[in-house]
Amino acid sequence: MDSAKREAILRATPHFRGRIVVRPAMKWREPWKQSMTRQGRLPQVRRRLVRGFLAWSAVFAALVVAYASIGKISAQDLLGRLALASGFALAMSAFLYLIWLLSPRTVDSGPRGIVLTKADEMLLIPWQAIASFQFVRATMPGSLLLRLHSGEEHTIVLAHNVSPTEITREITETRGAGP
Repeated sequence: MDSAKREAILRATPHFRGRIVVRPAMKWREPWKQSMTRQGRLPQVRRRLVRGFLAWSAVFAALVVAYASIGKISAQDLLGRLALASGFALAMSAFLYLIWLLSPRTVDSGPRGIVLTKADEMLLIPWQAIASFQFVRATMPGSLLLRLHSGEEHTIVLAHNVSPTEITREITETRGAGP
């Protein structure tokens, strides 16, 4: 659907009435290879694994204690079952970390800003926080570099079917200034 036809449909809807319409230009999934190589450093890996291990250990230990309190597990078997629960906790935290590691980032935009989602984590970059942006085509398929007023920089890898002109138009319309 071309943009003129989309505009005509939006103007015909009763909900349009002069409000800002966010174009769906910023909705893609980063290419899997580039998204996977942009992972955190080793301390973040350890922190994520340890946090997952502790959470799953608490859940499994609570289940073992609950079963022991109602008599399903004998007192002599309790320590062995707790050790088994910690083994399951380690396996679950490693499995969930692997899922997080292999999941690509998705990029979406809404009325409040750009939303980056990776597995269970979301990052909102408000439109007002963007100081400048530019497209970098040094690597294929290219990337969008966002500089925020706070000094932070966010690099978003573009998908092959993304139009930089549509992204530029959306950012300038919602933020009110050019690159």
